[in-house]
Amino acid sequence: MIAIIGIAGSGKSTQRDLLAQQLNCPWVYSGELLRKNLAGDQKKDLAAGKPIDDRITIALLERDFKEKGAKHQECILDGSPRYIEQAQWFVGLVKSGQIKLTGVIHLVMTPEEAAKRLSGRGRHDDSQQAIDQRFKVYETYTKPVLEYLKAQGIKVHNVDATASIEEINEQIRQELGLKILVESRSR
Repeated sequence: MIAIIGIAGSGKSTQRDLLAQQLNCPWVYSGELLRKNLAGDQKKDLAAGKPIDDRITIALLERDFKEKGAKHQECILDGSPRYIEQAQWFVGLVKSGQIKLTGVIHLVMTPEEAAKRLSGRGRHDDSQQAIDQRFKVYETYTKPVLEYLKAQGIKVHNVDATASIEEINEQIRQELGLKILVESRSR
């Protein structure tokens, strides 16, 4: 499993899509799972960039892992673990051998750089208030997750997310030692 973590707008989904195509493997995206499965106040909280109960996120991730066979083959995990409880669950899966961890990628970008990217994205949940809230969540919760993973002996590979899409992809592949055939890029 390759976990991709970063601030909103850092290009997690772009790199997820590229790697999934290059490695011919499935991907799991917690944001999409939450958007599809939440309703009412929880859906409003998600749209506002507020945290969702980790038990809900973990249950959805577990279900999607099972459906996609993510514990038995390479898989890209987009945007998780985002909170400590998710990180504890994730580390438990790695340490118990339930998933084989290829690596954790941290796409590094400042909030100012990410805000520029997000302003041109045009997603309905990219209001300035929601973006500010997602940045706050990243600083408050996700950065400590990265430290927790390191403390648990998991190497976190920092990748400059301000480079071009191709350069970022190349750096990820180098960091993780991934061998990808050139032909797979043209699919």
